[in-house]
Amino acid sequence: MPITYTKLKSGNWGVRSTEALITGQTITVTKKDGGTKTETVDKVVWSGNGVWIAATRALTTTGPSRQRSYRGTRTGCGCGSIEDTPRLSDCRSCRFENEDQ
Repeated sequence: MPITYTKLKSGNWGVRSTEALITGQTITVTKKDGGTKTETVDKVVWSGNGVWIAATRALTTTGPSRQRSYRGTRTGCGCGSIEDTPRLSDCRSCRFENEDQ
């Protein structure tokens, strides 16, 4: 049986396994969507009846990154324009300022 996520009594997410878990162990957890995530066992919070429940620390995720990267400094305008990066979505005022440069 794969290692899966479970809600802990603390309200945080942890993992459930039918194989023994040890503090500091690196494991691969199967997510609900079928993807996987590498975690480190932080602390085994319960074990019994052939089941181990543990708190974890995240290491890596498979799949696309959800981090945003900006190519410049936002101007603060409501249109979301970026300094020195004209876009079609910029308002008239921001487009005019970028054309002056």
